[in-house]
Amino acid sequence: MVTRILCLRLPNWPVQAAARRLRVRGQLDSPLALRTRADWTDAGVSVAAGAVAVSGRGAGGGAGGGAGGGGAAAGVVGGLSGVLLEDWRLVRELFPASRSGPAVVAVDRGAWELGVRPGLPLAEARSLARPVAGRGVKSVVGGGAAGPLAVQFEEWRPEEDRRELEELALIARRFAPVVALDSLPLPDSLLLDITGCEHLFGGEAELAEELLGELWGAGLRGVAGIGGRVSTAWAMAHWDPTDAELRGFLGQSGMSERLGVLGVSGGVGTGKASGAASWRVRRLPRGEDRPWLDVLPITAGRLPLSDVEILRDLGVLQLGRLLNLPREDLPARLSAVAVERVQQLRGVLSESLVNLPEANPIVAEWSEEQPASGLRDLHWVLGRLSELVSGELVRRRQMCGGVECELKLGSGEWLQFGAGLVRPTQDAGLLGEVSSLRLEYLLSDEQRRIAAGVGSVAAGAAVAGATEAAGVGAGVEGFLRLVVEPVVLLRMRALAAQLPPARQRNLFGELQDVSEPVEQLAALVSRLTGRLGRERVLRVGERADVRPEYSVRVEPLPDAVQAGGAGAAERALWNLAGLSGAGAGACAGTGVKSGRGAVVVREGALQDCDGVLPRPLRLLEPAVDVTAGLLREGEVGVVDRSPLLWREQLRRVPVVVAEGQRWEVEWWSGAERLQTAWWTERSCQRDYHVVGVRGGGRLWLYRDLTTGRWYLQGVFD
Repeated sequence: MVTRILCLRLPNWPVQAAARRLRVRGQLDSPLALRTRADWTDAGVSVAAGAVAVSGRGAGGGAGGGAGGGGAAAGVVGGLSGVLLEDWRLVRELFPASRSGPAVVAVDRGAWELGVRPGLPLAEARSLARPVAGRGVKSVVGGGAAGPLAVQFEEWRPEEDRRELEELALIARRFAPVVALDSLPLPDSLLLDITGCEHLFGGEAELAEELLGELWGAGLRGVAGIGGRVSTAWAMAHWDPTDAELRGFLGQSGMSERLGVLGVSGGVGTGKASGAASWRVRRLPRGEDRPWLDVLPITAGRLPLSDVEILRDLGVLQLGRLLNLPREDLPARLSAVAVERVQQLRGVLSESLVNLPEANPIVAEWSEEQPASGLRDLHWVLGRLSELVSGELVRRRQMCGGVECELKLGSGEWLQFGAGLVRPTQDAGLLGEVSSLRLEYLLSDEQRRIAAGVGSVAAGAAVAGATEAAGVGAGVEGFLRLVVEPVVLLRMRALAAQLPPARQRNLFGELQDVSEPVEQLAALVSRLTGRLGRERVLRVGERADVRPEYSVRVEPLPDAVQAGGAGAAERALWNLAGLSGAGAGACAGTGVKSGRGAVVVREGALQDCDGVLPRPLRLLEPAVDVTAGLLREGEVGVVDRSPLLWREQLRRVPVVVAEGQRWEVEWWSGAERLQTAWWTERSCQRDYHVVGVRGGGRLWLYRDLTTGRWYLQGVFD
C-alpha cells in the first residue's frame, strides 16, 4: 500500500483565527491587521532567554507558516507569556521591527489594499491607514483610543492560534485516523495520513473537497496538498502560484489530466474563482512526486530563511535545481536543517506523524477500596481495563495502536508508561498482555540498574528488602515503588492508529492463509517489545552495498502509532513474514555483473554447488585469517588476480582452523570476485569461494587479492 499524506493548510492562519474570534464577539467591522504586544521586544525578554534568542539560528517562513525550518519549539521565552522560543526566533528574523517595539505581523486583504504591510512598525502602519469617511471606527492600542482608522489593529495571540489549530483535528479526524500538527514554528497546517481512506469518499480529490467544505462551514478557508510524503504534500499546499505560473505548470505534458484539474480557469475548487485562486486541491499522482516538484520554488521546501537567501544568491530558484545538487556538497553551503529537508524531499529520510490527542479519547479507569498490591494484582487490573478499552474500540469501530497507562500510588504520586503495538488491534487479550509485559520490563530494568549501581544483584536486593521492611518508599524511585506501595488508581488510554489494510477473505469468512502469519508475527513482536524493550527487538534489513560486512543493518520494527508514515509497520511485517530463501545458483555459469563502482566476476565451478545460497546466514565479524591451514609450510599467498595460481600453493589436505574448530576441505567452488569501494580507504578486492568440508558443512572463504591471504567470513548453517 502506497503512503498518501494530505497537508491541510489554512492560508494567513493568524488573520483567519483572529477574525473568527472577533466575529463571535461581534467586534469585527473593518479591515484587520495583527500586531505584536508592547513587551515583545528584546528589552522585554529575560536575560537568559534573550541570549538564547539572539544567538539561536532562526527558521524561515511567514507568520502564516510559509517557508520554515526547525523542529518543535522547546520551552517558553521568559517575559513573553505564551510565546514559544522557536516562534519568537522566527518573528524576530521575519520582522526586525519587532525587536524594538510593536510591529504588524499579518493583515487581511482589506488592510493590504490600504497600504498596511507585515513588518511595519505599528506607528508607521497606523499613519498609513486612511480614515473611513462617515464612520467612527476606533482602534484600541495599549488601552487608549487611537482615533478613527480604516484598519482595525488587534493584538496577535500565537498561543491561541496554535490551540485552535489543534482543535480543528476534531473535524479532520473523520477523514483520517492519524492527524498531526505541523512541526514548524508558527504552524498553519495539519497533516493527515489518508492511506487507504480515499475509497470511503470516492477518491482522494473528493475526500479533500469534503474536508475543505467542512472547514468552510466553520468559517475557514483552506488548501489541500496530497502527495506520497510529508515534504511533498506540504510543498504543494504552500505553493501560491500566479495564474501565469499555474498555466506553465499545467501546460506540461498531461499534467492537467493527471492531477485531476478540469482547466486553468476552473479547477477542482468551487468554480467561483478562476486560475490559481480556484486550485484548492493539489494532488500529485501516486509514486510520481519528484517530477512535479522540480518546477516549484525553493520557498516550498520548508528551508530556513537564511538558506533560502543563500540559494537565491547562487541562482537556485527552483526545487529541481536544488535536488540535483551533489549531496556531498550541501553541508558546506547549507545548514543541517536544510540538508535534512532536501533529503526528505528526495525520499531518503522519512518523517513520522505524531498523532494529536483525541478530543474524546477511549479511557478506562479502575479504583476500589482495596488497592492493588504487587504485579499479580496489577496484571489482573490491566486485563480488566483492556477488556473495557476493547469493547469501546469495537463500538466505535476503531483500532488501537498502543495504550498509555497511569498509576496513582498510595502516597499520591503518579507513574506513567506506554505500551505500543506493531499492528493495530482490538484484541483485549493482546492489549492486556502487552501492557503487563511492559510493566514487568520497566520494573526489572530498574532493578538491574540499581543492582549494577550498588555493585551486585544481591546488594540491590538487600536495598529493596530494607526499604520494604521499613514500610515506606524511601530510597526507592520510579517503578520500584510498586514493590513497596499499593496502587489506588489505574487509568488506561487507547492510542488511535492507522487501520491495517483489509485482506481478502473467502466465502466462509476465514482469513486466507497468507495473512495469518502476519497477525501471529505482529502479536509475537508486540509481546517481545513489551517484555524486552523496543531497542532489543530488531529486524535485519539490506543496505545498497555489495561488501558482505556492510550489506545488512539491524533496526527496530516501526511502531503502529509513530511508524514514519502510514503503513510502515504493516509493510515491515509483511516483508518480514514473506522472506524466502534467495535463489540458488550462486556458483552456476559464468557472468559479469556491474553496479555502482562494483564488478562481480563468476567463473566455472570446480564442484557442482546447486542449491547453495549465494550468501551465508551467519557472518563472522571480523573475518578470521585462515591462511596457515590452507597453504603449504613456508608458502606466502600469491598476490595475483589469476584464479588458478593459488591452487598450486594448497596443502595436500587443506584445513580451515578458526574459533577453536578444524574443518578438512573436500571441494571448492569457482571464484566470485568483488571489486568495489575503491573511492574509500577500505577498498574491497576479493575472490570468494564456497568451500565444502568433511561432514557436509559449507564455509565462505575469500582471498584478498592485494595480500594473497585467506579469510573465513561466513558459515552456511
